[in-house]
Amino acid sequence: MGVKRNDEQSVQSMEFITSSQLELHPTIADWLTKHMTGNPFNKYCIDCKKRQTTHFLLWYGTFVCLECANLHQRLNDFQHSRVYVKHVLHEQWDDYQLRAVALGGNKKLYEIFKEYDIGNLPTEEKYRHKCTKWYSKTFVANLDNKGY
Repeated sequence: MGVKRNDEQSVQSMEFITSSQLELHPTIADWLTKHMTGNPFNKYCIDCKKRQTTHFLLWYGTFVCLECANLHQRLNDFQHSRVYVKHVLHEQWDDYQLRAVALGGNKKLYEIFKEYDIGNLPTEEKYRHKCTKWYSKTFVANLDNKGY
């Protein structure tokens, strides 16, 4: 299964594209850039809320800046936590990863952070919180087309 295009016309028609189709046309970078910067929630890092996004956290479906991506990678190495960080424009993307971009976005996790009042906690604490772990499990289950 491919990913939904992120423009109003395609969303209405629920049209899907695959990475192989995007590779035939040099539009994958444009699609990712549009998805990353076209939504105000995705344009700025979900963690620091200061810098523009450059990376994607696959298991959360969120966009982060370079500095926060590096922090997640260090936390991953140190705590053996489950994080997969991708540079949005400098890496190849497969269909599964593109589906994560299409299903994800910073707004959903931002609302969880807000509901549990953890948005201003240090990144390490924020991602150790039960609600963030639940969110990741739910996101991956949806990504895998499995109920949670």
